[in-house]
Amino acid sequence: MLGGSSRVEMIACTRCSRATQHVRNEPSHLLHLILSIILCGWWLIVWALLCILQKNPQCTECGMNSSTAPASKILGYVLLLLFFVMMCLFTILFGGFIAALETPQ
Repeated sequence: MLGGSSRVEMIACTRCSRATQHVRNEPSHLLHLILSIILCGWWLIVWALLCILQKNPQCTECGMNSSTAPASKILGYVLLLLFFVMMCLFTILFGGFIAALETPQ
């Protein structure tokens, strides 16, 4: 995963019937924030998709994925919403200006 890290946490595994270590891969949010700023928000769509499509934590003993929904998926949906709001604002603010430049006088 682009600039990601792994996090280990104790989660109750349904297959092992006890709390075991689970590994979760997460994107580097600082890296993606910097890329989003540098690329004027266009990187938000990539960041959001990485957050939404990331896999659930995996048990280190049996290999089963837990069914917990990480907060990162919620962040992904918020980033998608932010991207579309930003594009709508861009269209509203600059769309009329560009149309005014293109009309003959």
